[in-house]
Amino acid sequence: FETVREVKTINSMIPIWKRRKSEVTDEEYATFYKTDFHDFEDPARTVSVHAEGALTYDALLFIPKRPPYDFYNKDYEKGLALYSSNVLIMEKCGDLLPDYFSFVKGVVDSQDLSLNISRETLQQNSQLRAIASKLEKKIKSELEKFLKNDRDGYEKFFKGFGRNLEYGIYTSYGMLKDELADLLLFYSAKEQKMVTLAEYLEAMPADQKSIYYAAGDSIDRLAKLPIVNTVLGKGYDVLLCTKDVDEFCFQAMMTYGPEAEQDAEGKDIEGTGPKELKNVASGDLDFASEEEKKEAEEAEKDNEALLAAMKEQLGDAVTKVAVSTRLTDAPSAVTTEGPVSLEMERLMSQMPDGMGEAKSQRVLELNAKHPVFEVM
Repeated sequence: FETVREVKTINSMIPIWKRRKSEVTDEEYATFYKTDFHDFEDPARTVSVHAEGALTYDALLFIPKRPPYDFYNKDYEKGLALYSSNVLIMEKCGDLLPDYFSFVKGVVDSQDLSLNISRETLQQNSQLRAIASKLEKKIKSELEKFLKNDRDGYEKFFKGFGRNLEYGIYTSYGMLKDELADLLLFYSAKEQKMVTLAEYLEAMPADQKSIYYAAGDSIDRLAKLPIVNTVLGKGYDVLLCTKDVDEFCFQAMMTYGPEAEQDAEGKDIEGTGPKELKNVASGDLDFASEEEKKEAEEAEKDNEALLAAMKEQLGDAVTKVAVSTRLTDAPSAVTTEGPVSLEMERLMSQMPDGMGEAKSQRVLELNAKHPVFEVM
């Protein structure tokens, strides 16, 4: 018999977030994620960060494929696990993530943080804020790569978490649109698929002045709206928005696109610059030519008694009855004036008492060239 002794390392004692990505397999990352963050699916993306210098820290971040069951519950708690030299300081440090990236899971370990630190002191820690800022940029960069390199996977991710990104723009009153707008996807009525705002701009005809959208509860219903078909008939695309936050997000953004180009004298070149976001069912889209506007005015004047009788019959249901300059095949359409659209009124009416008092100003637009109008 010969006695042989073999030394085998059972536990390297090096945490997975401190190891380089080249030293860890995707299976190991997936096992760690599913075990520590209680998910039954592998993460959509894994981000490993190792920073040295003025800020020294290691971070391992995961972007989930789908929202957890309690993600949109008011009791959901965001945050990353915070360690200092492998010792857990806080299980969920919310200060490391902005609200619009609250879906990200992961671990941050920094030896620069003191072990003897209270939650109140942690919130005032400049190093923690600096780490949070770096991680925010890293997450945004990873999502941009996700969108570029795996479109199908990103569309599935956006279906679950897109509302979060849009709320980031809405709650910041549009100040974060430069950071988040390029990550958004909307359904294109013309392309019949999800597109980014940048792709919409790229496909715009040269004479199109604005970005057009319609908000409602289903894509099928929106696609059948007379006003949507009118815009499509002009050769312009319409974004069909079905999420409750879509229109609020667009109103906060107001415009989208690169800054205006300038000529040799430093003046803005006409036709360049950010494009205004317009709801096709509200306001004047300014499609009509001067001749069409003149015809509509004459039709209103000639049928003044008819319009007045219809307004009297409808009462407070509409603000006014007018001849349309934008309808082609449909006999009529209901549009709105002012900042509150029909969809916004519907959403606000579902809010708790006292919060949904806003009412839209409905306008019944009639097509003066339609046989129904002639009969009336």
